[in-house]
Amino acid sequence: MKTEPPTAKRDRLESRLVAWLIQERERLGLSARSASEVAVVWKGMRVQRCKTAIIFDGPRRDPALVVKLSRGPLTDDLLEAEAQNLQQLASLPIPSRIPKLLARMDLEGIQVLVREYVSGIPWDSILDHSKPSQRVTLTAQLVEKMTSLLGGVEVCPEAEMEADAAEVVRQRLLEYQGSSRPESLEQEAIRRALAVVSGARGLLPWVKWQNGDLVLSNLLSLPEGGLALIDWEHARSPGLPLVDAIIFAINLEWYFSSLQFPSEILDRLIQGMIAQVRRSIGLGPDEASALSVYTFMDILLRENKGQRDDPLLRNLRSNFQAFLRRERFRGLPWG
Repeated sequence: MKTEPPTAKRDRLESRLVAWLIQERERLGLSARSASEVAVVWKGMRVQRCKTAIIFDGPRRDPALVVKLSRGPLTDDLLEAEAQNLQQLASLPIPSRIPKLLARMDLEGIQVLVREYVSGIPWDSILDHSKPSQRVTLTAQLVEKMTSLLGGVEVCPEAEMEADAAEVVRQRLLEYQGSSRPESLEQEAIRRALAVVSGARGLLPWVKWQNGDLVLSNLLSLPEGGLALIDWEHARSPGLPLVDAIIFAINLEWYFSSLQFPSEILDRLIQGMIAQVRRSIGLGPDEASALSVYTFMDILLRENKGQRDDPLLRNLRSNFQAFLRRERFRGLPWG
């Protein structure tokens, strides 16, 4: 029995996708009336991520939709999570642009999510194409925007919450301790973080939302000067306090690891952001340190569900240990 070539399978799937888009054109807000007026451009992604395409609509080929296709059980879960998150977050007062969910379906046994296309420039592209002399100013502007956004996330009223936030953090730390063979430095960090969160039961607040994946490519600068957050597969509502600020700081420093940027300025920008967001939520420095440890471990556990030999996972583990030794990520609270 002959195996269908990958290109033939992709072409057949793309043809079915375009036919469905034309059929649903009015509901999706498309102007195209035939397949010849629709262009599908696939984006390169890491293996454990969903396969993503931009849909260009009409004779002018305007970008209109983003389509995500699952690659298997793990990405089935990610698509389902993003669909649920986008539906839930649509009713929350988030002071940034987030895309609207338009469809969630099964296409020839493959799970598919369709959301609107948000027109903006990713912040990694802005920094990639800027002159070294401009990067400090641009980065300061971005950090200021993120400080305003994350510092404005509302704290959930205690009466609304069923689970205890400190207990959720504690369980995740114990999960890492039991599954990742932590080294002595990590064991000590776990011990200290557990001591803090065990004493914070009933005191650590929940916040209205948490994006969970604030990498620069997921942050768009909008034409009017605002900010859009476009990827919500790792979101949660309610969310844990300060975690988004820590994730953003980790990814910002990771981005600059291959570029020339004054480390003391980056540390100062991150310290200022973390301090302001921490105070806005009402967290003490010990809780902030424990949440830094939790955030690194949570990302490691999350990425460990994919390919265990993924270079990203090895780099993240190395960076976590460098953080604990205070060799990197010195803007984050620890110690």
